Amino acid sequence: MMSSERWGALRRIFSERRPGPKVWDDVCKLFLDWPEDTEREMAIQYAASHFADWKDTARMLPCPSIPHVLALEVMCAPHYRGVASLVRGISFSVLWNASENTAETFVGKGQEALNIRGLERLLASEHISFLKRLQFRKSWAGYGTGVNASGAMLIAESPHVSQLNYLEISDGSIGAEGANWLAQSSSLCSLQKLLLPSCYILDEGLIALAKAAHLSGLKLLECGGNNLHDEGLIVLAQSPHMMQLKTLSLYGNKITTVGLTALLSTNALPSLRRLNLEHNQLEDKAIDVLLSSSLTRQLTHLQLGGNRFTEKGLRRLAEAEELHHIKKLVLGNHFSLHRK
Repeated sequence: MMSSERWGALRRIFSERRPGPKVWDDVCKLFLDWPEDTEREMAIQYAASHFADWKDTARMLPCPSIPHVLALEVMCAPHYRGVASLVRGISFSVLWNASENTAETFVGKGQEALNIRGLERLLASEHISFLKRLQFRKSWAGYGTGVNASGAMLIAESPHVSQLNYLEISDGSIGAEGANWLAQSSSLCSLQKLLLPSCYILDEGLIALAKAAHLSGLKLLECGGNNLHDEGLIVLAQSPHMMQLKTLSLYGNKITTVGLTALLSTNALPSLRRLNLEHNQLEDKAIDVLLSSSLTRQLTHLQLGGNRFTEKGLRRLAEAEELHHIKKLVLGNHFSLHRK
């Protein structure tokens, strides 16, 4: 295909189609086959101007034309820098086994899972300075772990992550050590959303995150399934760095009325609107705390299903006038309410 034909194809993509996954994929495919020259650089700038108003989630890799292995190349190889400059987020499955000694960067059938060598290569690349989103989820395609403490250290120490506003590590094993690495990383100063579900961070990890001044821009913190107790929540409730937090998700932990009381008594969460405490250890004695708290009155979404409330307690919550302002109230046992 001649340069003029490529330009024509690029213009048609943007002029004849509505923004969406197919447009993103076709543009990526076109640039992969476009030889490195001045024309390609101009075309990339042209594409960048059209993508400027797109959401970061619409400019993600991998995509159909750039599957996992090639996505790593795009984000690392120098000759793909132009293409990488258009990308705003990447989402990789991760799987590694400490007993493995391999030069490969991917493992598993179809090479769909990034291993620790691949993660090292990715986080050392200057290309990731273009990214706003990093997502790492454990692959279930083989035996091993997701991102562990060493992986969290690589993220924290990368000099190229200062533009990230979204970081997700799901089903990893970073533990309290990995959470500490993230908490100590001033490179993550732009984060607005931090998701660490099922990463075994424990109270020690949550406390480290709560004390991290550079995380004062967080608007969403998800720490579900991390074996958290009241201790971590008490420190979080006292933190001066969570003033902008709008969504706090702590489902699947071991929080009791003690931790809830500390949370709902604080003045340090003025922006909080969504709170998920499903599948903890809350009992009926927590209801008075919930109904009398000024923080409860500022919530729009409250999830409490899977706790230890009695049927009588659930009915009381469902009928409480103090919760009538809440748009989404999830209590479980057929008591969930959605209000306009």
